[in-house]
Amino acid sequence: MRVLAAGDRAPEMIATALDGTKVRLPLAGTWTLLSFLRYASCPMCHLRVRELRLAREDFEHEQLGWFAVFHSPVSRLKRHMPEEVWAHVIPDAQRTLSDSYETRHSWTGLLLSVLVPSFWWRFIRAAALGYWGGAIDHSFHSMPADFVISPDGMIRAVHYGRHIGDHLTVASVMETARAPQGE
Repeated sequence: MRVLAAGDRAPEMIATALDGTKVRLPLAGTWTLLSFLRYASCPMCHLRVRELRLAREDFEHEQLGWFAVFHSPVSRLKRHMPEEVWAHVIPDAQRTLSDSYETRHSWTGLLLSVLVPSFWWRFIRAAALGYWGGAIDHSFHSMPADFVISPDGMIRAVHYGRHIGDHLTVASVMETARAPQGE
């Protein structure tokens, strides 16, 4: 399977955020983080959205727009996502955006999750914050992926998750956005 890599031009498309606004992705003239997640009630996904939401000021300082892309329909996402993040959440139930970015499914990755200590720490943290699983939309074995895209539309960092809690850290996203373009 082909995957996107740093240095590739990011696929362009217009998506509709959960709040109903149309968004041209990647954002023109500014940094963009696309974080592809699983389904609306996924505990690990809620933890990721929380991490991104808490980094809001850092992202604004670096002029970086972030979006969490889910394989869930609008109605399910509105039930599970706090309204304050609706402008940053993109429903992708048909996987149009996910397929454009070559996100993947992996039963091995799903099974690997239970063997990785960092997964359990993230799972415990998610549960402690009240994020519990629920109904599954689309594929249970979809894997996360993150893309940091520069203002010129080029992918500068890409991470295809090896297990369901595996993402680029906020620190690495910020490091990429602060690096001189061309590095």
